[in-house]
Amino acid sequence: MCNVQMDCSLSYAPRFKFERIAVSYLSITGLKMKSPFHAPRFWWHTIRSMAQAQRDPNCQLAIARQINGIAHTMTLWNSRKEMLAFLRSGAHREAMRVFPKIGTGYGFGIEADRVPPWDEAHQLWLEHGKGLKPSVLNDF
Repeated sequence: MCNVQMDCSLSYAPRFKFERIAVSYLSITGLKMKSPFHAPRFWWHTIRSMAQAQRDPNCQLAIARQINGIAHTMTLWNSRKEMLAFLRSGAHREAMRVFPKIGTGYGFGIEADRVPPWDEAHQLWLEHGKGLKPSVLNDF
């Protein structure tokens, strides 16, 4: 089962050691609401998507943190294929359908042998993140 930690405070500091792991697929996203009026809908989808990740047996880790007003997620999957299966199903699929109406953002994924600390993950996101494109969702 997926280890989930969700804390949206800027003062959050993870209290676990980042150990080396077998090569897995790390996904880092950053999303921002287009307007504060979208907050209820945004958080409804966010919470349901995180719960879905928590239940997914292929998810090793799902954590969230807000940095500079942007809601970030970092998830670790057994493989890219399994991450894409999650992305295209259930609550996350519903969230991706409404996302263009309520938010902006981007994400990226890489094969990784460790979970980076948030400052490193955020820097990777800034340097390598790409716009979230509907083509990723194929089946819509």
